[in-house]
Amino acid sequence: HSPLLIWPLGHMSLMGNVTHRTSQPDRTDQFLCFSEFQAYDVMEGQNLSIQCPYNTQYFKEKKAWCRSTVQNDCEVLVNTEHGVFGYQNKAQEGRARIHDDTQKGIVTITMENLQVDDAGVYWCARYRPPNLYRIIEVKLAVTKGEYLLVGKMWGVGFLFCKFQAIQKGGDSPVQGTLSDIKSISELELGKNG
Repeated sequence: HSPLLIWPLGHMSLMGNVTHRTSQPDRTDQFLCFSEFQAYDVMEGQNLSIQCPYNTQYFKEKKAWCRSTVQNDCEVLVNTEHGVFGYQNKAQEGRARIHDDTQKGIVTITMENLQVDDAGVYWCARYRPPNLYRIIEVKLAVTKGEYLLVGKMWGVGFLFCKFQAIQKGGDSPVQGTLSDIKSISELELGKNG
């Protein structure tokens, strides 16, 4: 048996006073591990950009950004399309934009001019209408006010990373749970603007 190599969950970066965690896959690893949960605290009026890595075997599938509803449903806000000229990997609806980088296997979602009532639970998802298959769940909190003293990004997804791993040279995927104990990341943020 070869050793189990797990792709690290990524690095922290600051984008527009928003704590953002991204993951850069190392294709030499034998296993890939994707966080399934992200959380953001942002200030009203800010823009938020979120990256959702996915298995590149799904590069031809539509992707969507949807908002979870109380009926245990997810309302599609913006999605990519298959058009007469092939796969349209970019789209915008209102203040939400989606871009699917099919070569890297990363969907980027941008939400502009966030408002307090935008707070909620969202999904990056593969989209086979009417069905949605979650890639990553995002919990968004939007704060009204002049100061955001502490920006946090945290989540069970960082502590227990559910993954589907595909071993090189093998056909069958391996599923499991990786306990990756990391402290909650906090970042001091100054006055907005």
